[in-house]
Amino acid sequence: MAIPFTLRQLEYFLAVAEFGSVTAAATNRNVSQPSVSVAVADLEAVIGQRLFQRQAGHRLTISPAGRRLLVQARTILAAAGEIVGPNATPDGRHQLSVACFRDIGPMYLPRLHGWPLRGCGHL
Repeated sequence: MAIPFTLRQLEYFLAVAEFGSVTAAATNRNVSQPSVSVAVADLEAVIGQRLFQRQAGHRLTISPAGRRLLVQARTILAAAGEIVGPNATPDGRHQLSVACFRDIGPMYLPRLHGWPLRGCGHL
């Protein structure tokens, strides 16, 4: 069975619900405003209901169908995040913990990360 929507569409929907604006959601996700608009419109087409109530000059208001999807979308995205693992950040990047001796750490770790050496103290 093919799933007719993507996790990215759910992610953009959540951002719009959180920020109340397609433009603010796009800025937060570092994508273009049309990308978010199309994702939400496609999601509305799949569901067959409006997810937001739109009024010119006002923030978007989530509809009753949008509120129901909001709960489900959070659950789905949290479950999808579990697949990536506990070290993943919400934007999909991974965290890395590094340990080293305190006498050589200040000399090598900044270079590995691309930081300048000045102001680097003991770890």
